[in-house]
Amino acid sequence: MSHKGLRRAVTIPVLGLIDVLLVVLLPLWVPVTLVYDLVRGKFRLPTTRLMLFGLCWAWIESAGVMLLFLLWVVGHGRDHRAHYRVQGWWCGRIIAALRVTVGLRVEVVGAEKVGQGPYVVFCRHASLADSIISCFIVNNTMGFHPRYVLKSALEMVPCLDLLGNRTPNCFVRRGSANVQAELDALAAMMHGMTEGDAAVIFPEGSRANPAKRERELSRLAERHPERHERLGALRHLIPPKPAGAQSMLGALPGADVITVWHQGLDGLDTFPGMLQALSERKVTAHVVVTVHPRSEVPADDGFTEWIDRRWVEMDDAVARFTQASGV
Repeated sequence: MSHKGLRRAVTIPVLGLIDVLLVVLLPLWVPVTLVYDLVRGKFRLPTTRLMLFGLCWAWIESAGVMLLFLLWVVGHGRDHRAHYRVQGWWCGRIIAALRVTVGLRVEVVGAEKVGQGPYVVFCRHASLADSIISCFIVNNTMGFHPRYVLKSALEMVPCLDLLGNRTPNCFVRRGSANVQAELDALAAMMHGMTEGDAAVIFPEGSRANPAKRERELSRLAERHPERHERLGALRHLIPPKPAGAQSMLGALPGADVITVWHQGLDGLDTFPGMLQALSERKVTAHVVVTVHPRSEVPADDGFTEWIDRRWVEMDDAVARFTQASGV
């Protein structure tokens, strides 16, 4: 059996086990989490609500796996359009589950200015929900067929594994010794893109938090002082890594660029952070989409400075919106 087959032989049965346990043990874990929250004075019931989302996610995930299995059975295992329809359904249901259980609201500004594409999309990364929210925006709101750059660890999520490997996406390995091979894979992912397609990458490479920001800025100060001079004042985002984004743009010279930043999800980069946020406030993701014509995006040496400037602008925008909203 292949490595892919072995992985799925583990992850899909484990998902089924999670489904069963969450349902069978529902009369136990609901009162336990309720008491746990109330005893600690967490009257917004963050633990119970997050567990309820986990229950919804597990069954939505299983339903998605079943739909993907049926596509394979009827001979549509390579039908990209059918898979994108499943992806839109799966993504929409998860966003709906987040809205019902934890109260997440997603407000999108600027999506109406997006054309037919193709586009390369650069998103900020700050929370565990970023991947699903960006999918909801690119796929469900804008109506594009998205191609994603994802970390290889996400192949442990069955729907992401099946969808990600049946449609043009790229799973990258962090810390790979063969950087050029990873960049070549990103460029190959862009092959065949046309109207209605969008390729998405999170140039920061990791969820932003203060510790990561300081670590990345320290590295820039040592290795690239000119970039540190531009990015040293970042307060919310972390410095972008330009190589992957530049490789994608180089493989699709006719694509315009979209940048996406959001405010309201900072601090939700870990499960304890999510519980803390849910106990204190309603969680609203204010998402801003900006289109950059390709003529304004330098192709070669000037690209690093260009993306640095965009990150500074987004960081300033997040800071202003955070101050205005009082979060």
